[in-house]
Amino acid sequence: MLKCLMSHLNPKSEIRNPMPPTHIFNPTPGWYSGDFHAHTNFSDGAYSPDELVALASAEGLEFLSITDHNVVDAFEALAESVSLPVIRGIEITLKIGHFNAFDVASWPDWLAEMLPGETWQQRVQDCQDSNRMMELCKAEGWLISINHPLLTPWEWRDADTLLGHLDALEIWNDPTWPDNSWANPAAVDYWTRLLNAGYRITAIGGTDYHYPTKQSDPHKPRLSLPRTYVYTENLSAAAILDAVRQQRAIVSMGETKLAFAAEYGGAQHIVGADLGRASGMIEFRAKVEANQPVFRVQLIKNGAVLAEERGEDGQAQIQWQSQIDPDEPAWFRCDVRDEDDIFLALTNPFFSGPHLEPEQRRFCDFLP
Repeated sequence: MLKCLMSHLNPKSEIRNPMPPTHIFNPTPGWYSGDFHAHTNFSDGAYSPDELVALASAEGLEFLSITDHNVVDAFEALAESVSLPVIRGIEITLKIGHFNAFDVASWPDWLAEMLPGETWQQRVQDCQDSNRMMELCKAEGWLISINHPLLTPWEWRDADTLLGHLDALEIWNDPTWPDNSWANPAAVDYWTRLLNAGYRITAIGGTDYHYPTKQSDPHKPRLSLPRTYVYTENLSAAAILDAVRQQRAIVSMGETKLAFAAEYGGAQHIVGADLGRASGMIEFRAKVEANQPVFRVQLIKNGAVLAEERGEDGQAQIQWQSQIDPDEPAWFRCDVRDEDDIFLALTNPFFSGPHLEPEQRRFCDFLP
């Protein structure tokens, strides 16, 4: 069956795109913020594609990924000119869970065979082999990220999914959804175990935005909550996805701004950098602006707190030093938490030492 499906990799229909992925909105390298998970009225969202883009701009986002459930029709409806990069995505929605595919240029025949039906709801299939589908996605050149991996009842349930297929993991989903108070921290812990095993899967956030709620509803999603910052060579959809592949990303749970850099060997490095078999002293610098008067800034090494400082009056500037050993696999990231131990922001890691080859390969191998 896989051989048969592979014969259908030629696209069935190309997606019209008013702004191609390589179109540059800003040529300046730097950190840009956006959202990797949002829906329009072409699946179960309230807004048209153009309305969603306008809302993203109003929220101060600099890029947006539209990821409707099992359809890509939203991209045909976008205006000829848009105000920010729109990453073409699809939330492949199965009975075993949901994953985003990014940089989707077509609706291929093989996907039409695996997700038959006229509507996105009809295409929600009882797929028991996510590996076959992800292999075909990767053959298309799509970037793959599992969404809300531990949030019931939409958690990822295919135990045998091979982690090597994943480029990213949505470790923070709409924090105003009540059950995400435990599901998001659990996803961070899961990702931490992956890092310790040697996986270099990029942590990203996703608002999973659908529609505004009534004033009386305690669930009040925002298109910028959380937001993911990526360091890119320019502001374009292609550069944003390249930054995700290189783990140049920081996730903020709200208005918190976190800058985290490393200096080694007389050079500055940004998150995602691999220093290789370096030795000696490395210096980390963290700068935080938070909407909390008091918070904690932590330097994490291989999943454990290596150092911690207190931020006050909504600000902190911190320097840490650490020895690195060329024979010790190590990763370092920065976490920011409030006084109740709730995440405000976290970075993807720096790496040093040899690259571990993971011994456990399935999604279920890292569940608690």
